[in-house]
Amino acid sequence: MKKDNVNKVKLYGVVGIVLLSFVVLREKAFLAVSLLYIFTGLAKIDVAEWVLEERPAEKGE
Repeated sequence: MKKDNVNKVKLYGVVGIVLLSFVVLREKAFLAVSLLYIFTGLAKIDVAEWVLEERPAEKGE
């Protein structure tokens, strides 16, 4: 991940969800975020790849 290829809206969305979970869930937030991390891994969803912007040259691949 580099500064030039990060979609800031998606990045702030992911960070916002994590921070909001700590505000709402308080002491249970770590468990919720950990389970979310595990389930996205099992579903083969790469959040870091999702946050990166698609380049026009890479869309055709």
